[in-house]
Amino acid sequence: MGGAKGGKVMMILGTIIAVSIVAAPTALVFAVGLVPTIVALLVDRDTGRYGAVTVGSLNFCGVFPSAIHLWQGGHTVQDALNTIANPYDLAIMFGAAGIGWLLYFGLPPLIGSLLVQKHEAEIRRIEGRQKALQEEWGADINNAAPPPSVS
Repeated sequence: MGGAKGGKVMMILGTIIAVSIVAAPTALVFAVGLVPTIVALLVDRDTGRYGAVTVGSLNFCGVFPSAIHLWQGGHTVQDALNTIANPYDLAIMFGAAGIGWLLYFGLPPLIGSLLVQKHEAEIRRIEGRQKALQEEWGADINNAAPPPSVS
């Protein structure tokens, strides 16, 4: 690791270590709860890492209620262990990440098919207009010379 990228990684690692020392229970809950985000970061090789961003955002939203509950309940390591051992909390954390994966893999094909339907309807509308013009002006309208260029 050299240069600016190595310095950035070291700063992130230093921040993680400092937060882990100061707020160990919170770090423990986030470390376990954000496993799907870590996996998404490892497997997403796209330029914008949109999969990792989508999964990470929703995963964070799934972990955050457990962190708030931890902060309100005493903020001890035992409370953190109880939180990560609770199947309902884990279901919310990992379920939110699962919804992120569904959005990442499900929305592009859905939007693509909607756009195809929209464009096909537009083509049908234009073809209908073209047919109406042919009936009004005659079939030779298709063979007309192109309009003169404006210079």
